[in-house]
Amino acid sequence: MFPIFISGGIVMTAYFLWQLSQKKAWGGEFKTPAFSKNFMLILIMAIFHYAASALFAFAAFKLGESGNTVGYAIFNTSCVVTAILSGIITKEWIKASGKAKSFLYFGLVCMVVGIVIVAYGNGIS
Repeated sequence: MFPIFISGGIVMTAYFLWQLSQKKAWGGEFKTPAFSKNFMLILIMAIFHYAASALFAFAAFKLGESGNTVGYAIFNTSCVVTAILSGIITKEWIKASGKAKSFLYFGLVCMVVGIVIVAYGNGIS
């Protein structure tokens, strides 16, 4: 996972530098009084992301042969569930249409059912 994080960091840094240059946002408009707060929140998010990835790798190892398929499905679904729950708690979805919420919940149910199917499939193999 280390090479993935490093290469992703390099690509994203290049992208943001390019975007800042294209939009000429290097000047005073780029500065914000909330920089230190934003930086700390980004740092906390990065630490949690790395910890989640490390825990996934450990759990996948502990699951044995099923770890790569079942473990990754569980990891992905738990990330999506966390994002959806935090969006509900912060009222991000409050103005979404009923149809959008239905698709959201249906997709989440499909992901959970998918984990069960993959886990069952690995169990019978």
